[in-house]
Amino acid sequence: MRKAVKALVVGTVFAAAFAGTAFAGTWKTGATRTEDWWYDNGDGTYAVGWKVIDGDNDGMGEWYYFDQDGWLLTADTTPDGYEVDENGAWVYENEVVKQPVTKAGPGQTSEVIVQETQAETASAEAQAAEAQNPEDVAGTIAEMPEGTYRLSYYTYNKGQYTGFPVNGDIDIKVVGHSAGSIQIEFTRTYVDGRGYSYYRTFDKQSNGQFTCQDESVTDPDVINWNAPDRVISIGNSDMIRYYDLIEYQR
Repeated sequence: MRKAVKALVVGTVFAAAFAGTAFAGTWKTGATRTEDWWYDNGDGTYAVGWKVIDGDNDGMGEWYYFDQDGWLLTADTTPDGYEVDENGAWVYENEVVKQPVTKAGPGQTSEVIVQETQAETASAEAQAAEAQNPEDVAGTIAEMPEGTYRLSYYTYNKGQYTGFPVNGDIDIKVVGHSAGSIQIEFTRTYVDGRGYSYYRTFDKQSNGQFTCQDESVTDPDVINWNAPDRVISIGNSDMIRYYDLIEYQR
């Protein structure tokens, strides 16, 4: 089942891909390189490579990359191809990527996350069952039901890793579709109530795919509809996002 991966990914996939999670340590600047930062692990070593550090003690850590000498990389692209902002935090599509560091350490699977995943899965399935009858689920993308879908998880780096939304919800609403075009409203809502919305249009191409050409990219986003699971997927060869139906519009 598509959501079963969530219980394992937070604790294991990131741990396998990156160096570790920092629960205690200290940010420091160099004695001569006073504007450059390094991270003292608190055990006589310094951070090298990727490390999750919870700087504001909110239980959510940011990903930072340190070179082989321990210096923090900022406003650049890491050797393995990830963008970090001026503070050194890994960003994807202009948003800082976060990790729940207090729930699972490196190589561990948190029981809290497992329990939450089971509850979330049951709730989502119940909502979907109440929202529509089986005959309401269209089989083709052109017949995809209008309504609201919520981001459940995403895969990136060509499917090697999996992530989950933090700090709020990301919803999409199918506001209109036809045989040749699909209009989607995206709404980002943060936990503090802030948010914003924007629209994207996916047009049918000669190969039958519905793609969004609103950006000058060689690998545009493609939208697909999984009728049995009631899931919309949007993405390209590098990153795909999966949205579950939560409100069916009759």
